[in-house]
Amino acid sequence: MKKLLTLLLSMCMLLCIGIGLTACGGDTGDGGDESQTPSGCQHQYHDGVCELCGEKKPSEGLRYYYVYEENCYHVEIGTCTDTKIVIPSTYDNKPVKEIYGFRDCTFITEVDIPNSIESIDDEAFSGCTSLQEIKIPDSVKSIGVLAFANCTGLKEVYLGDGVKTLGYDAFKGCLGILSVNFGDSIEEIGSGAFSGCSSSSWTELTIPNSVTSIGSKAFNGCKVIIRWEENPAITEIKSATFEGYAGTRIEIPEGVKTIGKNVFKDCPYLHTITFPNSLESIEMQRFENCPSLQPAPIGNATYIGNSTNPCLYLVSSVDIWTETVTVDENCKFIRSNAFYQHSALKTINLPEGLIDIGNYAFYDCGVKKIVIPSTVKKIGEFAINSCDSLTEIEIKSTDLYLDNSAIYSCPKLSTIKFSGTMNDWSILEKHKDWCRPSPGTKVVLVCSDGNVNLD
Repeated sequence: MKKLLTLLLSMCMLLCIGIGLTACGGDTGDGGDESQTPSGCQHQYHDGVCELCGEKKPSEGLRYYYVYEENCYHVEIGTCTDTKIVIPSTYDNKPVKEIYGFRDCTFITEVDIPNSIESIDDEAFSGCTSLQEIKIPDSVKSIGVLAFANCTGLKEVYLGDGVKTLGYDAFKGCLGILSVNFGDSIEEIGSGAFSGCSSSSWTELTIPNSVTSIGSKAFNGCKVIIRWEENPAITEIKSATFEGYAGTRIEIPEGVKTIGKNVFKDCPYLHTITFPNSLESIEMQRFENCPSLQPAPIGNATYIGNSTNPCLYLVSSVDIWTETVTVDENCKFIRSNAFYQHSALKTINLPEGLIDIGNYAFYDCGVKKIVIPSTVKKIGEFAINSCDSLTEIEIKSTDLYLDNSAIYSCPKLSTIKFSGTMNDWSILEKHKDWCRPSPGTKVVLVCSDGNVNLD
């Protein structure tokens, strides 16, 4: 019986030794040369890589914080001084899910991020000036605010297919970036995400069709040419998105319906903008500090558009002293301030198909009559303002919004003709102060079935 027990024990020991030599996994501990796995087996590291499982040896001195609610660990630099950081996928038999606290570690040149990581915290690697490349695994879903800000030595950025959100200022001030490769799931590019990434060697950036939102000043100072994948999901370009862009051209992709305020502000080298035919609304664009932008003159006005509709967006008249402007039949939008203080302008002919008349569009013009086409959806703030010769406005549209003070202080204005009925007028969407006549004047609204006095 004793011989049998001795034989069985010997066989068990041989089996354990065999497992230890052929299997490896689980806890990577603190990165020691022979850290134990849950099964009792040991990693066999050679040149920093386990010969049994292929896992890299974790950096020593990293600090781990246990998060009870998530039953996982978060990791930071601790006392580690490695230039090449290897973060383990597990610690103390639990997953490592979040990275934070490597800020201003100027000695770090490389970071190996495991597939267990789900998020990179705010300012996680901010100021790591020697970091040259970053590869984000597919497990990561979000990259925090200023996560890699001012990593001036960073050249290559690879975002995994799981990343959905890029926090604001995530790569701000990364002067040396040469390429950025987005994954297939990115939805939101935060405000200032690449602000200050001004390397002239960064020549092209392709935005995936999964992107639905881009924040203000996302590309401030960037010279990179921005391209879009086919069939983009984005439908709105938010206010100031391209403010401070240092490139020469901007293309807004087909599918975008709305452009917010001052999207193209402070773009000193911008000479070409391409608008999509899908555009339905465009808010105030002053093109401040865009000296290189030269809208194309067509007839007696200047326009920005695209290859199929060069006249989509009217910018201004060719000459401030022009007396008559016939807006191109394909024009959909009139820019804010387009005819600002064009006192010589006596006649303006607006086409059917026009959608939007911008703020202050006809401020201080010499026009005597304005006819608003039936297709117009909005008349902006103070659009018809201080027109001293204006006596009549005809509104053919029965489906538009009249913004605050859309008609303001026109001393000779006496009649506004409306194509619809009085009931149509009552349900028309309009700001409570849409019409503010000059003091002492009376304006009559003439509808198809009756009149209304406007005080």
